[in-house]
Amino acid sequence: MIFGSATAIDVLAAVALAVTLSGWLLTMQPRVRATAGMFTLVLGPAALLMSVTGDQESNLPELSPALWVAGAAAAALALAAAAALCLRFERWVLPAAIVALPFRVPLAVGGESVKLLLPLYLVIGGAVTAYAWRAWRGDAPQPRAPRILDVLIAASFTLYALQSAYSPDAAVALQNTAFFYAPFALLYGIAANQRWDAQQLRVIAAAVVIVALVLVAIGFVEYARGEYLLRPGGIKPNDFDPYFRVQSLFFDPNIFGRFVALVMLTVAALMIYTQRTSRVFASAAVLAVLWAGLVLTLSQSSFAALLAGLIALAAMRWNARRVLAATAAVALAGAIFAVAVPSVSGVDLTDSRSAETSTSGRFDLVTGGFRLWGARPVAGQGSGGFAEAFERESLAGDSAYGSPSTTKSHTSPLTVAAEQGALGLLLFLPLLWFSFKAVYRRAGGDDTRPGAVARVAVAAAFTALFVHSLVYAAFFEDPLTWVLLGMAVSLAAIPRNGEADGEPAS
Repeated sequence: MIFGSATAIDVLAAVALAVTLSGWLLTMQPRVRATAGMFTLVLGPAALLMSVTGDQESNLPELSPALWVAGAAAAALALAAAAALCLRFERWVLPAAIVALPFRVPLAVGGESVKLLLPLYLVIGGAVTAYAWRAWRGDAPQPRAPRILDVLIAASFTLYALQSAYSPDAAVALQNTAFFYAPFALLYGIAANQRWDAQQLRVIAAAVVIVALVLVAIGFVEYARGEYLLRPGGIKPNDFDPYFRVQSLFFDPNIFGRFVALVMLTVAALMIYTQRTSRVFASAAVLAVLWAGLVLTLSQSSFAALLAGLIALAAMRWNARRVLAATAAVALAGAIFAVAVPSVSGVDLTDSRSAETSTSGRFDLVTGGFRLWGARPVAGQGSGGFAEAFERESLAGDSAYGSPSTTKSHTSPLTVAAEQGALGLLLFLPLLWFSFKAVYRRAGGDDTRPGAVARVAVAAAFTALFVHSLVYAAFFEDPLTWVLLGMAVSLAAIPRNGEADGEPAS
């Protein structure tokens, strides 16, 4: 039923954002692309503001028109300042965006506390505005030709927006589009059109390591004090755990663990490709500190992601067949042991309550997600509707759901299946295939030049991130996904006879 519980403004705004994003991703005309990017920058916040203010349950304070105008003027000035900096330091826009990735600002939106990546949004907005300025002056660089991957991304956003029309919670679909998909698709376009040199790659590597070490140090302080430095209202990460888990500035120990794991893979890639003994020891020291920080998160999903990324690194650096064969053998042996000896492994899939406990609440979410998909296998429940539909079934007394501790899906492919059905999977699976094809293109071997090592690090990190999303979701909602994907596209375009224009081969 169209607009059954969805508001027209939410659906139309999501569709409009999908259209402008398609223009940003698919056109090769700089002025058209710039116009689409600027419309996205303005339309996203405006549509969200109209949706939230129209919600009777919204807790936004009532402000005078003068304050709204002042706020808009301040935002415009901040955007102009960011654009000026991006014009002045064009080569360092993407490194700045990567440095800004971890920093979140908690705000109350629509009756809920959301952690917005405001520093990253400012960098993205400044970069798009700077590009628009250059495009309308006529000196903007020509965008690269769109590929199948770009078409699939645009089509996926469009389908997601259209399927919000029958969602039980179209506001969530709009929020996902405005907070995540729209700005991160802009970021992907920036990264995919990046023109690299060795200095930029070294700066990015150093920056992410320094940021990770600072965030881990904050985690050490939290562990020593037994309390968080940032702790907004609502459910706390440790409310369901008998032990303290550090979260640094991420408001979530699993997302913090994901970030640390990806940085560890970057350092590991540098270590196995370096030819200097001093760098090997320095990398090992950094890995030891980061590992200590990762352990304090007690994030099992991050441990699994790190392991997957290390396997990918080994396969790209050495004999892929042997590495993958050994991995498959060990995984099979571990699965047999876990199923055969549940008293030792703690995993008993024959007992739903035991499985629910050992998987930290994932078992009911997975089985419930399959039931939601089975109820509407073709069209799904509607974009953004997983939590609402799952809670509705739980309150209906279905024994398969019980009393869940959370209603948000923690498995990205299952989220797509439950919310968008077979229609969504028909786009999601090819999108996933071409994404991995892009990140593994020209990755691997024994080439030690900066661009080649960067391709290996990106491929390993992307693999780890996807594995993490299988048990903690947030795949397309994580800006790292889009940065890594865009970097893979632009790094693969570096000429084979050198890492970049004028860069020496060594």
